[in-house]
Amino acid sequence: MSQIPENVYRGPLGAWWQDQIVVDLRHADLVRERLAKVAGIAWRELEVSTALDLVLVELPGLAEAAGAFRTDPALVEAAKASRSLAFGPDAPVPDLDLVLFALRKNFSDEYEGWTPTWGKHRLLDGVAGSPYTGGGDEQPEQADAVAIPEATGEGVRVGVLDTRLAEHPSLDGRYRAPKSAIFYGAEPYPSLAGHSMFICGAILQEAPDARLVVRSVLDDNGVTVSSWDVAVAMMGFLGEVEVLNMSFGCVTADHSPPLVLTRAVERLAGSMVLVAAAGNHGRLKARPDLPRFAEVTAGTPVWPAAYDEVIAVGATEDDPSAGPSASGAKADFSPNLPWVDAAVDGVGVVSTYFTGEVELIKPDREGAVTSLGTRTFGTGFARWSGTSFAAARISGKIARRAEEPGIDLRTARAQVVAEHRPPTK
Repeated sequence: MSQIPENVYRGPLGAWWQDQIVVDLRHADLVRERLAKVAGIAWRELEVSTALDLVLVELPGLAEAAGAFRTDPALVEAAKASRSLAFGPDAPVPDLDLVLFALRKNFSDEYEGWTPTWGKHRLLDGVAGSPYTGGGDEQPEQADAVAIPEATGEGVRVGVLDTRLAEHPSLDGRYRAPKSAIFYGAEPYPSLAGHSMFICGAILQEAPDARLVVRSVLDDNGVTVSSWDVAVAMMGFLGEVEVLNMSFGCVTADHSPPLVLTRAVERLAGSMVLVAAAGNHGRLKARPDLPRFAEVTAGTPVWPAAYDEVIAVGATEDDPSAGPSASGAKADFSPNLPWVDAAVDGVGVVSTYFTGEVELIKPDREGAVTSLGTRTFGTGFARWSGTSFAAARISGKIARRAEEPGIDLRTARAQVVAEHRPPTK
């Protein structure tokens, strides 16, 4: 079972720490001083990232500060109105939201609308195991072994930021990973613990010469990871890889991107190609009886995929009888949205997986997992569906194209995206 801290809120549209925020280092002194003056909060610094120019802080005494603000009915109503589109007019205002609203209003009143840069500290989930974006429904099934082509030289370096990597004979000698990123669990293996291994095999099938650099941010159930840790890990690939594959994401109640991910994407996009899974929420329908942003729907943006700087990859369901050049229809779980940049067959992808007994798991919003029983895998390969694996294939295709004479990374990116435009239906 995955465990999430008690001070983390999980709602219908994402999860975040209820007493932590991320602040731009340029504004840190100003925000710290104003928090003490306006709210009586002396923050506790948790981590600083000079690579991101951000500081992660905890807010002790938040409940007491919020309680004081709740004695001002006009302030509470204004805070509630600012959130009504996402939560509805009758939804209560959490302590963190109320304190941040009061602080933002204080700055805005003084500086004619300007406010410092800060954001919530959010959690992210692996797309395949996301309780928000429809993940976890597509379970791996045993497949016949496929040949992973032998490497013939040293190709493009591809980063894989995912679960810990379970070792597999077909991957031997083809990746670099710290010991902390290697999975050493015993049978029955959690099904999502094979996610990184599956991703790596899918990349190598497209780009046999790719040199994989693997690091882990998702737990063995593919969920509940700090957005701060993800962004710091992303920055660790700077100068290490040319392509970075990210099969994780988060959603937010107001649909705005998390600050810490925004900063990482901005700082990496000029140095590497960023590829992310678009999410598996294409089947989710909006309920007319709920506020507009009350639940994840097929239209909800997923970050980091929805950034302009990131190649967001959806999935198609190709018909093998139509020939290798035929483009398939959109897979029903893949979102049909304008920020999805590319799509490739993501249904029934075959790649490297566990050999032995596997427990099929499905995460929920509380950080727990439901067991769907066990399944035995005897070939070391599985068949699995999802935009995670479509993203891995696009990462591999870009890496392979960039190895061709006269093709630089940016040209490879543009060509592969142009050749794999997503279907509109």
